[in-house]
Amino acid sequence: MPDLIQDDGPIISKATIDDVPHIKSMVDAAFSKYIDRIGKPPGPMTADYSHIVTTQDAFVLRDSNVNGSKVVGFISLRLLLDSNSDPKTVSVNIDILVVDALAQGRGYGRKLMDHAENEARRQGISCLTVCTNVKMYENIDLYTKMGFVEVGRHNEEGFNRVFFWRDLSGGNHSVAV
Repeated sequence: MPDLIQDDGPIISKATIDDVPHIKSMVDAAFSKYIDRIGKPPGPMTADYSHIVTTQDAFVLRDSNVNGSKVVGFISLRLLLDSNSDPKTVSVNIDILVVDALAQGRGYGRKLMDHAENEARRQGISCLTVCTNVKMYENIDLYTKMGFVEVGRHNEEGFNRVFFWRDLSGGNHSVAV
């Protein structure tokens, strides 16, 4: 499959089943620090990545400057509708975004987020949504700095989560969580 984004090193392409071991290793390394804080493995550590890469819009970021195009990031996206299927509340949800723990701070997370925005716009959707665990303070701060607005907190699948949305159109949209 052709690369979707490329510029002097980092390349974002559709994730494949061959990427799953790299994705799982990256997720485990990045999220294991939260086990003690949350009291159990975070959701991304228990996800079925073979299923995700074959059923969702899942992408890897490789950098040709890092060990011969090593996978250094991953993002999975899915269409999210509210219970009324109101077009104003349709969003592209970022299910999982992770950057290799050893590659953080190089702008890879921003590249993956930009890709999510581009995918949403390509689908004619003007809203991104994401959630994180209430005890992942770093993520809450990061999403706020990236222009996301907190829209709710509640327990989902046994985790206390914080839900965010970001309007990509400049208008006012609401998201049911």
